[in-house]
Amino acid sequence: GEPPYSCLECGKGGGRRSFLIPHQRGGAGEKPFTCHECGGGFRVGSALSKHGGVHTGEKPYKCSGGGRRF
Repeated sequence: GEPPYSCLECGKGGGRRSFLIPHQRGGAGEKPFTCHECGGGFRVGSALSKHGGVHTGEKPYKCSGGGRRF
């Protein structure tokens, strides 16, 4: 069947409303989450949170193979 949440512009859909809102923001060029350091804009808050590591040098993930952080 058809996904319960579908974009009226392109027809792309997902099972949750949380998919649709950022998708529609992207189509409209909307980026309501702004980095206070560099002014970069993001469609979702989680992307802004991940981006913060660029400025702090934080590397929260560790490679299971070699142990290097990224």
